[in-house]
Amino acid sequence: MSDQSSAAPNWQKWILVLGVLAIVVALVVVVRVGKQQDSIQNQSADPFKGPEDAKVVVEEYSDFQCPACAGAAPVLSDIAKQFPEQVKVVYNDFPLTRTHRHAYAAAVAGQCADAQDGFWAWHDFTFAAQDDWSTVQDPTGAFTSYAASAGLDVDVFGECVKGNDTVDLVDEDIREGESLNISGTPTIFVNGERFVGDSYAILFDMVSAAVSEAYGQEALLPVSSEDVETSDGSEEGELVSEQNDD
Repeated sequence: MSDQSSAAPNWQKWILVLGVLAIVVALVVVVRVGKQQDSIQNQSADPFKGPEDAKVVVEEYSDFQCPACAGAAPVLSDIAKQFPEQVKVVYNDFPLTRTHRHAYAAAVAGQCADAQDGFWAWHDFTFAAQDDWSTVQDPTGAFTSYAASAGLDVDVFGECVKGNDTVDLVDEDIREGESLNISGTPTIFVNGERFVGDSYAILFDMVSAAVSEAYGQEALLPVSSEDVETSDGSEEGELVSEQNDD
C-alpha cells in the first residue's frame, strides 16, 4: 500500500512539471512572435544601404528569381561601396509572378529577413544561390537555410514566412512599381530619374554625375566606371531587363 501511495504523488509531480514547462515554452513562442509582429508593423521603409539622408538615392525594383536582377545585385552593392557617404541604395520588391513561380514567396521571405535587420545578407545568399532554389518545388527550406547563414533567428523567420506576415509590404511595393509603369526587372531610378542606359558603366556614370551635382566634384572617389563589377564578368557589363509575360 505504501509503494502505491508514494507512486501516485510522483506521477502527479511529473505531470505538474511537464505542464509548467509546456506553459513556459508557449509563452516564449508568443513573446518571440509578438516581437516579430511589432518589428513588421514598424517596418515602414524599404531595405536600404548607405546614409538614410543621402542626397543621391538609387532605387531598384527587383525580383529575386530574375537572372538579370542577380546580375545587377553586385553592381549596386559596388556603387554603395564606392559612395558610402553620398549614396543610398534602396531595394523594392517587384516579383514577376507570371514568369517566376517562386518570386512572390522570395519577396515575402526577404521582408521577413528585413524584419530582423538581416535583409542584405539574406539578399546576397539568395541571389547567389538563385539557380538552386528556382527549380525546386518548394523553396521554403532553402530560404530558411539562407536565413541561418545570415545569422537570423530561423524559428522567428519561419513563423513569419509561414504566416505570410509581410505580404502587405510586398504588395505595397508592387502597387508603387505599377504606378511608375514598371513592367520588367531590374528597373533603376537615380534621384527619381529612370535609368535607360544599356550598360552598368553608364549607370555608374549617372550616379557619379548625381554625386558631383549634390556634393561637389571633390566627393567623387578616384575610380572610373570601368572599375564597376559587371553583371556577368564581361567587359561591357551589358544591362538586361526581364519582362513579365502577358
